[in-house]
Amino acid sequence: YILACQKGSGPACARASAMLRNGDAGFTNPELAGEMAERGCNALRDQDSCAGMAAGMASSGGQGTQSAEIADRACASGSADGCRLQADRLFADTDRDAQAYAFGLYRDACDKGQAWGCLGQYQAFTQGRGVTASTSQAAAAAQRGCTQARGDRLHLCAIHGDRLSRSGTAETVRLGENFLVTACRGGGPASCYRLGELGLTRPAGARSTQGEAIYYLRRACDFDFAGGCRALGQAYVRATEVERDTAVAVALADKACRLGDSAGCADAQRLIAADPGVRMRIPAIDPAAPAANQIALARAAVERGGSGAQAGLDAVVRLMHEWHQDAEW
Repeated sequence: YILACQKGSGPACARASAMLRNGDAGFTNPELAGEMAERGCNALRDQDSCAGMAAGMASSGGQGTQSAEIADRACASGSADGCRLQADRLFADTDRDAQAYAFGLYRDACDKGQAWGCLGQYQAFTQGRGVTASTSQAAAAAQRGCTQARGDRLHLCAIHGDRLSRSGTAETVRLGENFLVTACRGGGPASCYRLGELGLTRPAGARSTQGEAIYYLRRACDFDFAGGCRALGQAYVRATEVERDTAVAVALADKACRLGDSAGCADAQRLIAADPGVRMRIPAIDPAAPAANQIALARAAVERGGSGAQAGLDAVVRLMHEWHQDAEW
């Protein structure tokens, strides 16, 4: 895309800029992203590139008025990205007319099959900004965006899957679970947590097992989703698919607490009150750290040998019991 941009393709400039800005290339480079967008906009008159230039300005925290003007012009010239930026800015405004205008942009984009427009509609109907709040209309926007739109549908499918999983009928619970699996694999922590709930409670239609529930809760916790850490800690207290270990439970509850979860703080306090010395038994390789970090530390400990090798083996075995595929390998 960079080469195509240099050779005169405006759309390639826009794509290269977006990839460099949002990390799709495996890394970010805001400076080069700005150069690509500026070339596409100023030299090649590509409106999506202009929208990218406005996005870069906005993310850097400066030139707010100028970036808004560029995005608005890009939208008026037919750039979907420009309209998305304009809609998001107006939706955040406290003025009701601005919010209503933003809703119109979201609605038009969703009607054209653009996922960001359906997500905006969902947020508008949920919050009652720019339109009368409506749970049913919000759900319809999420379903439409997930199943019919183009673009980044991950958040929409997470929302849609969560709603279906709570419907009560076996068929819709199973369908919702499928959407949640995709969203969890795509990096949606709330979806991982919901799958954990389904595996533990096993409502009619759910296919996730209790063992898979532990795996999903670990994944949610690794994404810094406080509820996932707390629920995983509770599994260690109840010995659900893992060996009972209150020290590991305290470490996980502590993490949930650090992430702002008051219930996690209460869990840690309750466990410590029942066993004042429990913190002294928390494993040397922190069981609340992301699994990938634990495995790396465990391997290094085993390769070093000596007294620390057992801590490495213990960490890997513990993650195996959580069904973590890399630990099993």
